[in-house]
Amino acid sequence: MGHFEIRTYPDDCLREKTAEVRDFKGDLPAIVKAMADAMYIHKGIGLAAPQVGLALRLLVIDIGEGLQVFANPMFLKKSKKKCKVEEGCLSLPGITFMMSRPEEVEITAQDIKGKKFSRKYTGMMARVLQHEADHLDGKLLIDYMNPLKNALAVQKLKKTKKSARTKDSGREIL
Repeated sequence: MGHFEIRTYPDDCLREKTAEVRDFKGDLPAIVKAMADAMYIHKGIGLAAPQVGLALRLLVIDIGEGLQVFANPMFLKKSKKKCKVEEGCLSLPGITFMMSRPEEVEITAQDIKGKKFSRKYTGMMARVLQHEADHLDGKLLIDYMNPLKNALAVQKLKKTKKSARTKDSGREIL
């Protein structure tokens, strides 16, 4: 498996619903490695499969504690207590947004070998899990913005994409 490019808004793959990971042998280890490589190259801390054009329920996350893989994640609980922090997204270059999310989550998922696990996460890990899991349902950070902020963000993204194509003689590089 080669390397993956990060897909950016308005790429249709970012809005697709994803399918459950069922094959934990085959290409999955290579897919996870390629996703992790793309995340690290772009200095991200989380990446969902749709962000590289794959309609799979698969996340890779590294908040500085080593790479963690989550196949078929499902939230069991989310705390009522929330925290508001600025978030960005590799698929929305240059866009950040003050996002309120539950401080603690409990999930069930499968690891790279298909073994099921359940665990509670707090703080940054809880936030990144929620952000990346949104991608699995075709939801983006801009969807949480009020209509005015959303319109401004979309306009900025379109300008960024147009500028990138122009700089590369019309060849799309994003």
